[in-house]
Amino acid sequence: MATISTIAFSVAQVERYSPPVFTIIPHIDGIPLTCLISDFEKSMKFEPVGAYGGLIPDFFEYGPLDKYFGGESDSDYWSDWVQSMS
Repeated sequence: MATISTIAFSVAQVERYSPPVFTIIPHIDGIPLTCLISDFEKSMKFEPVGAYGGLIPDFFEYGPLDKYFGGESDSDYWSDWVQSMS
């Protein structure tokens, strides 16, 4: 039987930048994706662990975020990357 997860997002100011910038972090079933990644890295004994933050749209043009997070981005950047992986 399939499990349906929920996704939500938190937005927080990144304190070390002026003017202020904001980070977006996806949460899967209430757990920040950054924590899920860190837990996976620890379980696999990766080093370093936990070097992830959220996305900062001011630093990169992700395109429409609903499409980006849904894996449907029309951005040339992502389509070129996907083609290079084929």
